[in-house]
Amino acid sequence: LFVTVPIDDDLYIGGLQVIVREEVKGDLIIAAGDTKIHGNTSQDLIVAAGNASIYGDIGDDLRIAGANLDIGAHINDDVFIAAGSVHFDRLSHVTGDVRVSAREVILDGHIEGNVTVQASEVVITGVIDGLVDIQAEEILLDGLLHSTSTLIANAIFLKRNAFFNGDVVYWQEAGPKDFGDAIQKATARYDSTRAPAASRLRPWSVHENILTPFVR
Repeated sequence: LFVTVPIDDDLYIGGLQVIVREEVKGDLIIAAGDTKIHGNTSQDLIVAAGNASIYGDIGDDLRIAGANLDIGAHINDDVFIAAGSVHFDRLSHVTGDVRVSAREVILDGHIEGNVTVQASEVVITGVIDGLVDIQAEEILLDGLLHSTSTLIANAIFLKRNAFFNGDVVYWQEAGPKDFGDAIQKATARYDSTRAPAASRLRPWSVHENILTPFVR
């Protein structure tokens, strides 16, 4: 099913495959096996799909549930995701907050708001301006975090481009970690009291605050 002409109102659409190539000047709500969106959405975009690629800009919130998600859009408000794997590519830009529950999360764009993630694996190679709260089995950091971060994981890995402008509170199974040059003017504090929360981490564990925005 193809949308090849501009839509001046809300659009509700479903099918085995949905491809949107033109602008929707209202809310766009999709239920499909595979979804590809290249046209802009003026208001909310709500998607339930097996696989979804989102490259059209969004004027309000993005709410999406699916198996495999690729996001390369400018999103002018908040993002709520429950998924298998999520990839924000380097062109993605979110002006609001991001909340994700997934098996694998890659953040390779620019997020201006706060980020809350619960996942099995989290990779950050982009820029996050707001507060960061991540619970995962593994966290790999190779990007820039400007504000206070809370990192709870069985293992935390710091790559060459990792840098923290804000304080970090963290827990990992191996104990205290040397953040080296990744943190200079701020502080990194190991908090052993976070261990019980980390030991309960598991893939596909979806927080209530992730799912609630899908039901309004």
